[in-house]
Amino acid sequence: MKILRVALALAAFGTAAPASAGKYKKWLKEQELKRKSSDDGSKSKFHFDSWSDSSFFSVFKKESKPAPYTKHLSAEKQVLIDKVLEQAHRPTVEDVMKLVKATYGEIPAENPFGRAHHLSGKENALADMIAQMEHAYPGGTYLPLGRDVVALSDVMETFYRSIGQTNRVRRLDASGTSFPHYKGGKSRPANDETIAEDTPLLHGYLKANGLDLENIEKQHPFIMFDVTSFGTSSQSTQLLQAAYRTWAKMGKDPKALFDKVNFVGLPMGGGGKFIDRVYDIDEAKAKIKAEISPKGPRELLYVGADVGSVTYGKGGMWHHDFDDFQTVGGKIDTKPGRAHDTDERLEVLAEQFEIAKMIEAPAFLALVKKTAAEKYYYTFPTTRTEKLSRLAKPVRVEKVSYGSHGDRSVIQDAIEDQMKDSDSYARKRSALNFIEDMAGMWERSTFTDGQLRKAMHTIADRVDLEDGYVKYMLKDVFDKYAGFKAAYKKALE
Repeated sequence: MKILRVALALAAFGTAAPASAGKYKKWLKEQELKRKSSDDGSKSKFHFDSWSDSSFFSVFKKESKPAPYTKHLSAEKQVLIDKVLEQAHRPTVEDVMKLVKATYGEIPAENPFGRAHHLSGKENALADMIAQMEHAYPGGTYLPLGRDVVALSDVMETFYRSIGQTNRVRRLDASGTSFPHYKGGKSRPANDETIAEDTPLLHGYLKANGLDLENIEKQHPFIMFDVTSFGTSSQSTQLLQAAYRTWAKMGKDPKALFDKVNFVGLPMGGGGKFIDRVYDIDEAKAKIKAEISPKGPRELLYVGADVGSVTYGKGGMWHHDFDDFQTVGGKIDTKPGRAHDTDERLEVLAEQFEIAKMIEAPAFLALVKKTAAEKYYYTFPTTRTEKLSRLAKPVRVEKVSYGSHGDRSVIQDAIEDQMKDSDSYARKRSALNFIEDMAGMWERSTFTDGQLRKAMHTIADRVDLEDGYVKYMLKDVFDKYAGFKAAYKKALE
């Protein structure tokens, strides 16, 4: 039946399209190279008589159930949602809730877009994450980087907006492949020489996203956020060094920038200074600041909350990696990569609907306040301030001002969580997304062979990697990251 569906699909193209799946794939890529940019600078997704790359590959998977909104709404109302599903950029939670109100008239009890089960039971962890961020860098503008933490960006933005604090969160739309050290599927070393060479571009990107070093004393703290090992070629390292190197060229003291421009990590394995293990946050920051250089901090603070299931594949897959940095309208920016299929985009909307219901509820604010007071000994401010009201703390027992969660890895946590999905196709799709992410990180030397081995064995326990659909889709990953195939095979031994 699947072979018949492939044949029928290809026949629908007539003589213009090739007659085999392999040649079709090559032909489709050639067509995508010919696509034109629209007036707003965004790339339109190639399609032919409603058949796109993602719809072609739907012949390999089971039919999905229609989203609830297709039963609830008239065709005229459904068009409004369909238009959002076709847009290049991932919408915000606010966009989605405005859409729901415009189509339904009120907020429905049932999620209009389907399931979003992975948020269940995460209220405490998400409240803890917010309390930790405010504890470490109060009043900051938080800038989650890339697709891996975009769902956490939604959580933070929705929370602060719900308490009247606007402009607290801004997405940094960039992927590892956006950076100059990665071009055409080949990595070039990220070292002192190349980072210095790339600094004007990367600083320009940060400047386009609100960083103003000339007037930094008037700005709120500019705090970037992502899953990171903070290795030499990590995006976190490159962006932070771009800011500090530019600051050094201005003849400024790096210590003066520490509280104004920094990066908070989610762990990717290995030790770290975790905010939730800190007794005195100012003392812990002072220790890092004391070792700072003109290139920036040598260490980061890490969030210790268990938020792995709200990172990576779930909620972030509106499109593939962001494109290269480029100048758009006089500013350095990126464009979204190739669109993911409608099923994945519906999962994003479903998650955003659940985020709004959970995070905007008064009970969530109460939980954040409780966490801030009981774990971090401060009164959570409902208005923006860089000076917290600290509470009395118990006498310190431990001898250090910070501690580690050991080898906690957010990506491993996310894989373990998402491989529990009861839907076999959803597991395959998540596995493919993870493998593509890990291939990029492995090639950029920010993911070790040991981490890859552990991750692949977790995936292999729940997904048949010899499945035809999986093997077919992995060809793209191996074509893009040629050196990864051998590491992939070795990891499965």
